[in-house]
Amino acid sequence: MTRGREGSDGRVASVTAARFAYGLAARRVCRQLMSTLAEGEMTETIAPRSALALVGDSGEWLAPTLESVLRPIGCRIVCAGDGQSLVRRAGQDSPDIVITEASLPDMGPAAVCAALRDDPRLPRSLPILVISAFPLDRQRRVDILRAGAWQVLSHPLDPEELVATVDNFLTVKAATDAAESRALLDGDTGLYNVRGVLRRSQELFAAAVRMRRPLTCLAVAATPASREADAEFRSGELQYRLGRLLRGTVRASDAVGRLGGAEFVILAPETDRTGARRLADRILNVVRDVPAPQPDAELRIHIGGYVIEPGDGPRPEALDLLVRALSALRHTQAARVGDAIRFHEDVPAKVDG
Repeated sequence: MTRGREGSDGRVASVTAARFAYGLAARRVCRQLMSTLAEGEMTETIAPRSALALVGDSGEWLAPTLESVLRPIGCRIVCAGDGQSLVRRAGQDSPDIVITEASLPDMGPAAVCAALRDDPRLPRSLPILVISAFPLDRQRRVDILRAGAWQVLSHPLDPEELVATVDNFLTVKAATDAAESRALLDGDTGLYNVRGVLRRSQELFAAAVRMRRPLTCLAVAATPASREADAEFRSGELQYRLGRLLRGTVRASDAVGRLGGAEFVILAPETDRTGARRLADRILNVVRDVPAPQPDAELRIHIGGYVIEPGDGPRPEALDLLVRALSALRHTQAARVGDAIRFHEDVPAKVDG
């Protein structure tokens, strides 16, 4: 019994000594960076930007230092004290860069990087920078990089190199995000295109499943009610006006996309079946009340919807959101009864196929 207690005490002492040594090393890094800043050794001024840096800092040494170093280039710092909090907050806050120390209490740096890369809410373009108060051997650095880090820095740190590295990472991310945004947007309306709708539906579906929250998909179509309306229907101006109207009707958190012609999709997170029907009614009324561009040029509006909620039966796939909403839309259009709203659960099984 005494031996067991002695062994346990020895392990506790070893861990305590390691943490103390790491704390000393961390303070040494902090002093070195602050000293360099005080001496004015930053030789180049980088144009300020507006960016959010999420910092993993268990010892409250890294975040204050980074705030002093990165504030001049427009970085705002938010903190998480352990690996799980860091990953959770990254999914919630959508940071422009993640900077984490290598010794968080609950997760190693490679595990943190892997968890961030596996989170579907986070883009592949998210830069991850790992900073260690201790020098790391080659294998550990390689493991961290393979797990998804963009770079690993360790003592001694050069503040000018750190600022240049962060600025370069933010520049690459901004350019990548802009290119992806252009590839995911419809040129006529500025809304998501088909590719963008598919991407956003996967992201919102994954978040809804993980957080056990409802998610609604509405498919909205405008069709000409007369020959006079057909010319207006074929014009790009109509799609633009409808797109703007839909975007202005839904919440900022909702995603709106165009499938082609005058067919649109709305993805509404945190919206259950009751909220979905209210939203569909609101869209129908808003679009229907828009004055026709000329007499007898009215449009018919049809809406199909599908909703997932926690506790539903077998869980569908992300693509099912669109397929089932469009199925309800097609059924509504086939009825040829003017403006109509139909949800997937209202569609007879033989029609849904």
